[in-house]
Amino acid sequence: MKTDQDVTGMIKIKEKMYEIKKAISFRQKLLLIIFVFMALPILFSMGNIIVTSLNVVKEQTIKSEEYNLELADVYFSKLVDDVIQSMNYVHFDSEIRSTLNRGLQEPIPPRAFLDINAKLDHITRNSYIRMAILPAKGEYYFSNTSFNGSFEYDQLEPWFEKLESISTYQVYRFLAKELHDAREPGHFLYQNDQVIVLGRKLTNYRGETTAYIFAGVNKIALDQLTKNLAEDRTIFLLDENGSVLYDDSDILISQPFPYLKQMDEQDSYFIIDSADDDYLLVYQPFSNGDWTIVSAMPYHTAIDELGNAFTFNVYMLTMALILLVIILLFVVNRYLQPIGNLATIAKEIDAGNLMVRSNIRRNDEIGRLSMAFDLMLDRIQDALGQVKLEQRMKRKAEMAVLQSKIKPHFIFNVLSTLRIQVLKNNDEQSADLILSFGKFLRSVYKGDESISLEKEVEHMTNYIDVINSMRQHPIKLHTHISYEAKNVIVPRFFIQPVVENACKHGIQNYSGSITITAYVKGGYVFVNVQDDGVGMDETDLNTLQSSFEYDKKQMIATYLKEPRKEFGIGLKNVYERMTLIYGDRFELHIQSKRKKGLTVLFRFPANTKMEVEDEGSSR
Repeated sequence: MKTDQDVTGMIKIKEKMYEIKKAISFRQKLLLIIFVFMALPILFSMGNIIVTSLNVVKEQTIKSEEYNLELADVYFSKLVDDVIQSMNYVHFDSEIRSTLNRGLQEPIPPRAFLDINAKLDHITRNSYIRMAILPAKGEYYFSNTSFNGSFEYDQLEPWFEKLESISTYQVYRFLAKELHDAREPGHFLYQNDQVIVLGRKLTNYRGETTAYIFAGVNKIALDQLTKNLAEDRTIFLLDENGSVLYDDSDILISQPFPYLKQMDEQDSYFIIDSADDDYLLVYQPFSNGDWTIVSAMPYHTAIDELGNAFTFNVYMLTMALILLVIILLFVVNRYLQPIGNLATIAKEIDAGNLMVRSNIRRNDEIGRLSMAFDLMLDRIQDALGQVKLEQRMKRKAEMAVLQSKIKPHFIFNVLSTLRIQVLKNNDEQSADLILSFGKFLRSVYKGDESISLEKEVEHMTNYIDVINSMRQHPIKLHTHISYEAKNVIVPRFFIQPVVENACKHGIQNYSGSITITAYVKGGYVFVNVQDDGVGMDETDLNTLQSSFEYDKKQMIATYLKEPRKEFGIGLKNVYERMTLIYGDRFELHIQSKRKKGLTVLFRFPANTKMEVEDEGSSR
């Protein structure tokens, strides 16, 4: 007999099941039934295949890793052999030994340094080997060109002692800790990044040490050898104490290898349990010395490289399931897909993509909704395009003023003819003036909105040459442009108005000079234009500076109110152009005192990209 409590419990269960059925859509129910009846046999078959093939895949994976490790061992051993062979060449070279033997009795002549350095370059050509020979006496050393920096002999005494403890025909392999301790001021490793360093001593026939040879390779050389291996594989080279000499991930160099204990307990491989992924470690003795070479790779990645051959049946069953699901989804989603498309498009628009369109054309509510949606996006995109066009027209307005007055090609042809005639009359000064004026006009009539800072400064040089021809007292132009600043792309003519004002109002009709300085610092370009003219007092300076204290939004609003306003090429126009391009990241400051000249300082980002037309297209 069922009690009232049992009946109540069953009723609650039925109500709960009804709520679940109501929450699940018909599409979800249909998919669930298909998945259940197809997944059970497929999962059983997949489980059986995985269990039977797991051991085979593991064995093949370990063999593959051991083969890759042997390749790395061959690469590294060959590199160490090359270093030792280069040292042997020096050791048995009669000219080098003779020079070093004489160095114990008398100073080594400078010519010997040039000859031996050239010989070291020849020995180590087409390689990453860095080599230095340190005579036992003297303050100078021999080296190839890839060996960097200077050092103090006192800092190398511990290394000399290591080499004195071995035979002259033996090679000492420096430990990771010794390399780490040597990376300090005064030691040659402070400016050299070798991760493998070998050393040996040279002696004369009496057994006296004449010099010490140090040779090694940096991490880049070893990275070049391992770049053909799998990207997810990490190669370690351990010294005889178990410290890391080389780590292509550059994390554990000079540190004790964290899995030495497991390596002592296992034969040649083991698996490391990690929170992110399990790692397969394969290791073997290094062929050249008492070192150890280790390969670490995510275990699942290693399994995936070989597991494809053992999962063919799994893929076939999975493809059958996917095919049935695709057919089902096609039938179920045939009428519901447009709503999903609209939702996807809404997400893309939220991410900032206004180019996307639904392109859904149906004679129902969904079709009308999608058409209105597309029309709204078209209007928004047209409005944004209009704003961009207005800003582009504003930046190009002053260029049009300069370029629309006369025919530039006619002027250039006339100037070229005049220059040839002047040169025939041996008037080189006038010819140079015509050449500078021609270059100046070519720069003016180019259609480029932006050029390199180096070209802008060159334009100023031509401008000053032309101006000096019309002045009784010439103006000197000094430029100091750093290497980093030369190739920075800048708006055209942003310096000329400053230089023009300095000529007309600052220096006036007197002798004077203008200095242009540019450099890059902290991701910004700093350009300073300084003259030694009459300057201005504090009141005029404050008035001038305040006229440049408005932002990009205010400038655009002013432009929209005055759409027919023409642009000049004055300092205010320069400020407007630079602010439109760089926004709040652009700064302009003016410094001046009466009779002490005036300085205009620009600061704007160095990484701003602007379109620069090819020079040939504007001629």
